[in-house]
Amino acid sequence: MRSIFLVLGLGLLVANVGCNDTVPPNSKADRVEKEVGEAVDAVGDYTEEQKVKLVDSVKESLGELDSRMETLQQKGNELAGDAKANWEHRKAELETQRQALQERLNELRDSSGNAWKDLSHGVTSAWDELKKSFDDAAMEFKDD
Repeated sequence: MRSIFLVLGLGLLVANVGCNDTVPPNSKADRVEKEVGEAVDAVGDYTEEQKVKLVDSVKESLGELDSRMETLQQKGNELAGDAKANWEHRKAELETQRQALQERLNELRDSSGNAWKDLSHGVTSAWDELKKSFDDAAMEFKDD
């Protein structure tokens, strides 16, 4: 019986201490909460920085590809007959792929949070497809 009262007494003491609303400022819990918040902000800044770097990199690569495309277009203008028709068809495919990449890039640029990670795979995939198609066309039409 004595042990029951001891257990009940300890239980009330613990309950009373647990109900104490006076948490000292700068408690460990406050510090941990602050540190977690800062870490989340840092991760957010880092992922935003990664997204911006990817967008800038793809935009720069697109600029270079556009320049090469102009050179290839000049060669295409000199073609005649079936070669000209083949070039026009290939050019239309490249422009469609480039437009699709630009749309994905815009989505990526405008994305927030972790959504950009999923979108980045689509952008890199679209870039790889466009680059391969362009390289194939350049080989076919002898782009230097």
